[in-house]
This record gives sequence, C-alpha cells and structure tokens, in this order.
Amino acid sequence: MCFQRVTLNTLGGRGAGGFHGLRQRGDPCQLWREHVLASDLVDPHSLIVADFTGDGLPDICVIEMDFTDYPQMILFVNRGGGRFETHVVDEGAGSHDARLIHINDTLAIVGKPFTGKHLGEVHLWMLRRQHH
Repeated sequence: MCFQRVTLNTLGGRGAGGFHGLRQRGDPCQLWREHVLASDLVDPHSLIVADFTGDGLPDICVIEMDFTDYPQMILFVNRGGGRFETHVVDEGAGSHDARLIHINDTLAIVGKPFTGKHLGEVHLWMLRRQHH
C-alpha cells in the first residue's frame, strides 16, 4: 500500500529534538527523502501549518515547551520548491499544544505553558502584517 501526496512532519520527543519533513521523489511508493528544517530544538511540542505570510504557500510554526529558559516560537516561511526560511518570532514563553485561531479575519495562535515561570497563563500571539 502507498499514499499519494502526503507530507509527514515529525517532532522530537522530550529533550533536544528536531523538526523534519519527508519529501516524495516522484513515485510516492518509493522511499522519501528526509529534509531537516531544524535539529537543535528543545522539546518542540506545538506544530501549526497555515499561510502566515499571505503568499498562498503553507508556512510552519513550531513552539518549544518550557523546559529551557528561553523557549522559542519559530516560523519556517515557505519559499516554494521545498525551501524554508527560519525566523525566531518570539522567545521566552513556551507552549504546550498551541492552536491556530482567527480573530477578526487575522491569524493568531493561542497556547499555554506546560511548566515554568509562565505556568497558569494563557498566551495569545497575533499576526501583524506589515503594510507597504
């Protein structure tokens, strides 16, 4: 059995981990090639796929949990052709199982820490688009 046009993304377990994707090489029944987007993440636990940049391509947001002093929210901006640009968009507040929401037609992410100094808080990250 094989699957067609399936993208698989995996996150590391507790401790240091990475963010990997698999890309098919034409025939989806053949072995896929691994594409490492990041290999130095600390307990990445939230994974959100959405078009954050408004260019029609799915971008990837990963948020580390609070097992480090400065957990990061990282946005992998899709540049097409399997290329992604990495941006740290927030640092210091991790999240456990964050979710994508819409507020007045604006993308936002809501999450809560699993442990640490922000335990008991609910965080809201709202997308701010730059106007030209």
